[in-house]
Amino acid sequence: MLLHDSRSPIFDQTVDKDLPKIPYDEFLVHIETKFKQSGKPILDHAAERIVKLGDTHPKRTQQLAAAVWDAHTSTKPINTDEIDDAYDDLLA
Repeated sequence: MLLHDSRSPIFDQTVDKDLPKIPYDEFLVHIETKFKQSGKPILDHAAERIVKLGDTHPKRTQQLAAAVWDAHTSTKPINTDEIDDAYDDLLA
């Protein structure tokens, strides 16, 4: 890993830190709000799918949400099929 390789210019300049999970309900409201504010509405069950697939972990959930947001070009609300497609793309 870049930060743990003694040949790296920033070796030993960081501290490993585990990010705690964000409470499910708080994360769900945040995802729904941010999608709506950005002009890309999301169905309730689709937002729930993002939070569940990300297991409420900050980085994983944000990464999936960003992938969904980037891929969505329709004016229709985001649905679970789009969530699953973005998830599969991230794992490919």
